[in-house]
Amino acid sequence: MVKILGNQIPQNVYGNVKPGEILYILGPSGSGKTTLLDYINNRTKLSPKNNVLLNQKKQNLQEFKKIAKYCQQQPQLFEILTVEQTLKFAASWHIKDEKQRQEKVETVLKILGLQSIKNVKIGGLLFRGISGGQKQRVSIGEQLISNPKLLFLDEPTSGLDSASAYYLMKNLQEIAQKMNIAIICSIHQPSQRIWDLSSKVLLLSGGKGFGGNMTYFGETKDLSHYIENIQNIPQKNNQSLSEYVLDLINGDFGEGRQAQQLIDEWKLNHEKNNQGNGNYTCLQFSIAYLITELPITTTMAILTVLISFFQIDYPEGGNLFWKMVLITCLGFNIWQALFQIFSYIYKDLLTTLIICSLITTTNFLFSGFLQPYSEINKFLLPLYYINPMTYQFQLYTNAVFSNFYISGPSHEESENYSSIYEERVGTYYLKDIDMDNINIQQNYIILIIIWIGFKLISHFYSYYYHQGKK
Repeated sequence: MVKILGNQIPQNVYGNVKPGEILYILGPSGSGKTTLLDYINNRTKLSPKNNVLLNQKKQNLQEFKKIAKYCQQQPQLFEILTVEQTLKFAASWHIKDEKQRQEKVETVLKILGLQSIKNVKIGGLLFRGISGGQKQRVSIGEQLISNPKLLFLDEPTSGLDSASAYYLMKNLQEIAQKMNIAIICSIHQPSQRIWDLSSKVLLLSGGKGFGGNMTYFGETKDLSHYIENIQNIPQKNNQSLSEYVLDLINGDFGEGRQAQQLIDEWKLNHEKNNQGNGNYTCLQFSIAYLITELPITTTMAILTVLISFFQIDYPEGGNLFWKMVLITCLGFNIWQALFQIFSYIYKDLLTTLIICSLITTTNFLFSGFLQPYSEINKFLLPLYYINPMTYQFQLYTNAVFSNFYISGPSHEESENYSSIYEERVGTYYLKDIDMDNINIQQNYIILIIIWIGFKLISHFYSYYYHQGKK
């Protein structure tokens, strides 16, 4: 069994295939099908050894090469050799005994239906030889000579007519079952007949920034039911299932919203499956998520403050800068945790965004920024007190204006002149907006409690909902 666990190429891809099965990797152009196959077969600069499991163990490159063979999209064959000579040459690398070699070649010729053309030259630019479909079968035959347990093919039906493509894939299905081989092949636009030959399918989205994201892995027969259960996805008309799916996951020509929804839906199902299978607990997931998000929100907070901080002559310099970063970071983490809750509740991304936008706008209106506390209707004051933005805005305002002052003439210079310039002018502004008696430490504690509270709610909702149960 091979498991694809790579998180680099394309993105968060996983799956498995067993002997006798055919796995289709399906997606629009540019979705990363060929790149994924190259990666698994160690033909990229990034090493797959820690991300591909072979029989439940980390891949050993030498062992993998012994049992896995890869047929690239364009067959690399010697034009002047006949079909039989091509297979004999391939057999010479693996079988020393001449008699055994000939028997193996005859077996492969029979399996692939090449006996009638075994004495025909491959052909190419200079002279005509066998057809494109036959070349694909010869290329596959070269790999079958070594009795592989795994066979990878990159778009084997590319350039073939409908009938040739079908019989090639039908041939591969028979090979997988007779020789007990696991076959993984990328495929571009399969007909319904070819689609029905697959055991499993792995879907990769493409276009408009969606390229390389996984949208489905599982039994081919289960795909239709899976998509039917996703909300707000258009119904299939008279299309074949493969055409319908490719339209949905193509971000270039289809609707980007649908592609994104399928990506998000699969990630959600992946979490549920992993927890249901006991791969990790809900608590482990929550901790890992927190560790991942903290550096991101901290970086965002620093960049946000940097945009405006050094353009304004703030009174405290660097100390104030880090205060503002801390307040901003707390705010980002609170809203991120709140949005996470709604993303668990609502499967539809658009619905989640609309609700979160309404909440953000409402919080902004009742934070004391547009109207001071004293001017807010008493019936609406609960919205002021339960609002995280209230405490965040108070901390921002106090951090800036509590130390803001303008120097002016002293009492010595004018005995009868009582100068307010020696006072901290910012405190007068804080009185005007009802923020002169703010408990700074208490506000920080409140924000931290709100953040922890939202995190606990998202954790317990995840624990209740994401258990792999329907």
